[in-house]
This record gives sequence, C-alpha cells and structure tokens, in this order.
Amino acid sequence: MGGFSEDRATLCFLGADANGLYLLPHPKPAFSLWRRRDVVFKIALFIPWTDLGYRSGKVLFKECVWFDLEARKVYFYVPKDVGEKLLNDAGRGVPV
Repeated sequence: MGGFSEDRATLCFLGADANGLYLLPHPKPAFSLWRRRDVVFKIALFIPWTDLGYRSGKVLFKECVWFDLEARKVYFYVPKDVGEKLLNDAGRGVPV
C-alpha cells in the first residue's frame, strides 16, 4: 500500500466488508539490508465506508485504486487487483 509516506511502502493486511475497510498490522515486517525498513501499522484500523471515498487512478503508469479519507486529508492507494478485490468483498461497485 502506498501514499502514507513518500518514499516507503506501508506493510499491512487489508480487508473489507459491508461496514468498512480494515487495515491490520503485519506480524513480521520484512527487512532488507538494501533498503530502509517499510512503514508498519502497530494497531488495527477500521475506516467506515461513510468516511471513505475511492476511485481508479495511476501511480507511475501502474493502475491502482485510491482510497480517500477526506476529513483527515489522508489518501492511499493499492494495486488495482487488490482494490477491486476489496471493493467486491464489500459489495461496493468497482470504479471505472
């Protein structure tokens, strides 16, 4: 998942249902000697769909789904296949 930090990825598990989007901490974050440690959630987050918008977009020529938490000015993206799976699991329409 990207968007929380300019130069790092965010490592977490994502899930969705009819109530909202879940961001769950990864139990063992990956570590590489060749690059800096990724950003990791320390607690689980739940964002209700009423507070969250979503749209199709691109990041460096790669198709993705952007999620917008406008009230907090937080924006993040996931690869298109992951975003579509989350939206389908939640019974939401996939953005065009």
